Amino acid sequence: ADDSGAAAAAAEAVASLAGGGGRPTCQALVDAGAATALVRLLSRGDVQMGGRSHAARALGRLAAASGTHRRTVVEAGAVQPLTTLAEQADDPAPFRQALDSLRSAADESLVQLRKTADGMKRKMPPLTSRLFPCFSPSDG
Repeated sequence: ADDSGAAAAAAEAVASLAGGGGRPTCQALVDAGAATALVRLLSRGDVQMGGRSHAARALGRLAAASGTHRRTVVEAGAVQPLTTLAEQADDPAPFRQALDSLRSAADESLVQLRKTADGMKRKMPPLTSRLFPCFSPSDG
């Protein structure tokens, strides 16, 4: 029996489950170690590109489920093999889409961080004025 074929079929099943099962299903897949296994599959030279595409789709869907899942996918080491495959594959779309899922998560986090920082900046001048009256904006 061909282990690479079984791995590709498993990746396809995980991609299907992650795409239709919602966050609880994705959590169960992550808990079962799917992210690490899928990343390993991306790097296996004996797995045909179709199997790697399924793994990329599964990783992208896991990453899209939540910020926690995105971190899990990144920490599993997905970025490097996805980047390599996006550059080298005849059909780079599934690899780019998975990277986009990771990137959009980073963008969302950055936007949230900026909003938090802006809110803190608005609160800082009154606090600074009370703590250090000599730096009050009214003192010209």
